[in-house]
Amino acid sequence: MRCEAEGVIIVALPVVNGITSKGDEFEKREFVLQCDDWYKKKMKFSMISFGGPMEDYPEVGDSVSVKFTVEAMESKGRWFNEVRAYNITRRG
Repeated sequence: MRCEAEGVIIVALPVVNGITSKGDEFEKREFVLQCDDWYKKKMKFSMISFGGPMEDYPEVGDSVSVKFTVEAMESKGRWFNEVRAYNITRRG
């Protein structure tokens, strides 16, 4: 499922670094977006980089447009959703 949301980054959560099961390094950053809709809903999303640290990631206060996918995962009989950004554009 591909979606898009616009708003302002209000929280940048701590960076998570790790190693995949194949031995590759990754960096994961999570942000909270306050949407521009009537009710100012909030959405947490993540960005993942394989092959080095991310460059030019959004910062708190940036007005952005986020294109993302929603993916479901199962772990130990429980299901979770992950919102993964694949394109972030800063707005004027």
